[in-house]
Amino acid sequence: MFSIFRLSAALALVTVTVVGLGGPAEAHTALGGATCSDGAFLDATSYDGVSDNIYSLTLDQDTRAGTFGASVHQMIPVPQDGAVHTWAYAVEAADGGYHFADSGQVGPCGPPPVVDTCPGLPGDQPAGTMCTPPADDVVATVAATQLDCNTLVQLITTITTRTPFTFDQGTQTWVRGTPVVTQAVSSQPVLAGLCVRPPDEVAVSRATALDCATSAQLTTTTTTTTPFVYDRATQTWVRGTPVATDVVTSQPVPASSCPSRLPSSPRPRSSRPAPRRWTATAASSSPRRPPPRPRSCSTRRPRPGSTGPPW
Repeated sequence: MFSIFRLSAALALVTVTVVGLGGPAEAHTALGGATCSDGAFLDATSYDGVSDNIYSLTLDQDTRAGTFGASVHQMIPVPQDGAVHTWAYAVEAADGGYHFADSGQVGPCGPPPVVDTCPGLPGDQPAGTMCTPPADDVVATVAATQLDCNTLVQLITTITTRTPFTFDQGTQTWVRGTPVVTQAVSSQPVLAGLCVRPPDEVAVSRATALDCATSAQLTTTTTTTTPFVYDRATQTWVRGTPVATDVVTSQPVPASSCPSRLPSSPRPRSSRPAPRRWTATAASSSPRRPPPRPRSCSTRRPRPGSTGPPW
C-alpha cells in the first residue's frame, strides 16, 4: 500500500510522497514544491540506482528535466521581483511506476523592481503610471448678460473655473491642483426691439409781462425737454437731465394800458416830537420868556493872563 502527505502554507506548497513495498529499504520518496526563499525544488530518493528514472522541475518557463538513479535533487531560484510564479514537478521510475507530480504558485516574492516609466516626472514611476496629466476640469458659467443701449451692443460675461492636474510624488499619482478663475467679456449686436428709447417728456409754460416803455406785452414761452437715457446698472431707461429753452414774443398794447403816472404813496409820519412854541398872555402880547439867571460875582473866574479882579 502507499500513502501521500501534502503540506501547504502561504507563499509555499510542498508535497511529500512516500511509497513502500515491504521494508523501509524499498521505500520510494518524492518531495517537491516552492518557497520565496528556497525556490522551486524536487527531492526524490530510494529509486532503483541502476535504472534511468525520470524527473522534471519547472518554474514559469524554466524547466529542468533528465534521468537519475537512486535519487535526485533539483532547485530553481524564485525571482524576487514582487510577482507570482508558477511551479510544477514530476518524477517516475524507469518502468513508469512510482509516478508522482504536483504544481502550484508561489509569491509575490520580494519588492517590485524600480522602473522609471515616466522620465519627465520626478521620482521613479512604476509600470502603468500615466505620464501625461488628465485634461483640466473646466466649468464655465455665464454670469451676466447686459444690454448697452448707448452703444447698441449686448455684453456677455463668462466666468471660467479651470482646475489643472499636478503630479504628486508622494503617491505617484495625478491630483487636482489649484483652481484658476478667469473672466471674459464678449459682445454682440443688440437684437431689434431690445433697445427702444421712450419718447422725450416735454413740458410747456407761459408767462406774460407788460412793457410800458415799448407799449408791448411780452410773452415768454418756456419749453422743458427731459430725454431718457439707458442705465447699464439697472438695464432700464431712466430720465436724464432736463433741458429748458425760452422763446419771447411781443404784442402791441394800447397806450391806455400803461398809465402815465402811478399814484404816489402817502408820506409817512415823522416820529420826532413837535417843536415848542411861546404863547402870549392876556397882559402882554409879547411872548413870555423865562427870567434871567442871576449872576454871582464870586463865581466869576479871572481871564487867562489877567492880574486884576475878575470884573
